[in-house]
Amino acid sequence: MRTDAALADGFTPHAVDQFAACLQAWRGGSEPAGVPRNEEPASLSGLRRDVFMFFIGGAKEKAPAAATAMRERLGC
Repeated sequence: MRTDAALADGFTPHAVDQFAACLQAWRGGSEPAGVPRNEEPASLSGLRRDVFMFFIGGAKEKAPAAATAMRERLGC
């Protein structure tokens, strides 16, 4: 999903919620439902892990706002 210069955070609140849910699932050691994969998940199921997200999109000037919105949503 690309960032949108017309949106304050670069993404809609719904999109931020969806990304946050995926990050929380991966961080907690599970796999988010409905996210396509290029390969089978590693056999690390159930293990907490570090998760990194890069904010690279069409409206690059919105990347800092998108990252801040995600941190707020995750309580970081």
